[in-house]
Amino acid sequence: MTGSDRLALAAPIDAPDAPVIEIASPTRRDEARGAMAVAAALREAGVPVRDLAVAVRDLDPYEEPLFRAALQYGIAPVFWTQLRVTRTRPYALVESVCEALAGEAADRETLLRPLELRWSPAIPTAMIRGRRSGPSSPGRYTEPARPSRPPPDRSPSGSR
Repeated sequence: MTGSDRLALAAPIDAPDAPVIEIASPTRRDEARGAMAVAAALREAGVPVRDLAVAVRDLDPYEEPLFRAALQYGIAPVFWTQLRVTRTRPYALVESVCEALAGEAADRETLLRPLELRWSPAIPTAMIRGRRSGPSSPGRYTEPARPSRPPPDRSPSGSR
């Protein structure tokens, strides 16, 4: 990433080119009902469902009220939530490898953590089985031969 790219990420976000409304209500139930009422009205006005989105700051407390309100207005709800990257296995793997490489001396637990997260070096299967192409080239390997199968019978009756 270049310096100009980083600066572009720090700039304010452009206003959306689609109409946006904000509904503030005293309860989540009222917010959900208001949002689904607007969505239903837009659908009746001919707006395709693919052009509608209802966004909330945290889906957990809103999912049930939105689901009930959607059913009341005859809308089949589909919920999407942002993935919490810090709770994913790839993130944990990268973090554990960084921790293992960061210290002067690592304990056994730190060294084994990447393996617990299903990381293993990219060693071809042939190298693991000891099938090298020759003693003079330890870095080269040959793939195991795959058995060839006869072509399937394509006749309508299944026999020749």
